[in-house]
Amino acid sequence: MNKFRLIGLAIALLAPFVWQPAQAEMVVLGTASTGETVTLDTNSVSLWTPVGTGLFISATYYLNNERIDATISCRNKSWVVKGDSTHYTPQSQATQNLISTACRIAMNSQSNQSQQSQRTREKTWIVYDPPSNVRYSPNGEVLCTIPDKRRVQIRGNPVNGWYRTPACEGADGWIHESQIKLVD
Repeated sequence: MNKFRLIGLAIALLAPFVWQPAQAEMVVLGTASTGETVTLDTNSVSLWTPVGTGLFISATYYLNNERIDATISCRNKSWVVKGDSTHYTPQSQATQNLISTACRIAMNSQSNQSQQSQRTREKTWIVYDPPSNVRYSPNGEVLCTIPDKRRVQIRGNPVNGWYRTPACEGADGWIHESQIKLVD
């Protein structure tokens, strides 16, 4: 029996060094005041800061199975659903968790990627396979379509192959990496 305890102890002590935890994609944050489960897609969280407006997060969350793309204000602790002008504030612990978790993920991502982001922004990108859709969020609804080959500005690092761009008359959207090419 002592032999098995030693083996168990060895596994427990070595596990953090041998096995790397999988990065979470979907995190259940609790139950909304409406009784629906709130789940955050952590891979959708992206930081963006319009000049002079404070810290904003773009994120996708779910109420049960309903997908919702939102812009979260970390400063005001509120959010706006894409396509709706209503400002929402937390009415439950789950929606408070939504804001704090998304803001924490974005801030950690910003500090880890600031040098890489600067290198990405310094390069010139071109839409090389038009027409190309620019979307409200990665895999989201179409914001606009770029009909021809043209240079585009890219902001930050990709999120699962999607790049943020102000290509739709200055409105921020997302374009897939398969539609753009780095020009040296």
